[in-house]
Amino acid sequence: MAEYRMGQSGFVVKIDDGGGMVEFAADLTKSAIGAQFRATGGLRMYGMLLQTTVKANASHPRSQEELKPRIQTGDYVRRITLAFSPTSAMVSTNEPQGRRLELGFTGQDSIGRHYDQPPYPHFGPGLDDIGPLYLAAMAAIA
Repeated sequence: MAEYRMGQSGFVVKIDDGGGMVEFAADLTKSAIGAQFRATGGLRMYGMLLQTTVKANASHPRSQEELKPRIQTGDYVRRITLAFSPTSAMVSTNEPQGRRLELGFTGQDSIGRHYDQPPYPHFGPGLDDIGPLYLAAMAAIA
């Protein structure tokens, strides 16, 4: 509602929406903060779920027919880490065998060892499993 009148100190112009727009803006802000909170929580939850899935894929076969590398100490799996930024969750390893295990390797390495190792993918399948769940959860928030 707009009000125009002559007051004691001069002309007064007042715009008042009766609280509707202000309440709407407050609700929108509250909703945006709620959505951001849910998105951040979802990012953390699905990041942890991705890390767990990648570790499980590195440790255990998906089926009895598949062979996985023999895990002797668990050091590699323990070094599959999770890091967060405000907009992402990153599951990674800095272990030198990580790339070789994920993609396989045939040939000679830099110190002369010979390999004919098939790939044992664990990062890719983990993302294939968790990625669509994460995207669906984020779409539900929007």
